[in-house]
Amino acid sequence: MTDKLLPCPFCGGKAGYGRGGADFSRHGWNAGCVNGHAVSPDMETKAEAREWWNRRPKPRRSPSPQSREATPQSDALPSPQQREESR
Repeated sequence: MTDKLLPCPFCGGKAGYGRGGADFSRHGWNAGCVNGHAVSPDMETKAEAREWWNRRPKPRRSPSPQSREATPQSDALPSPQQREESR
């Protein structure tokens, strides 16, 4: 396993490892943006800090054109003309 860290998810800058963190502990590892945009919590090992930092949400998939076409029209709101006609 490599110690490679993914770039910062906010600025795209480099990430690095640190010892201790916001709680000023004397032990533990963290990983974070070298520009200060984000940092992981303190972890027991460097590997845990890397795993935490390298987590990223799965990208959302946009609905396919076919699934949009399959949406029933009965769920659509009535147009102003339809509302007027129903009175």
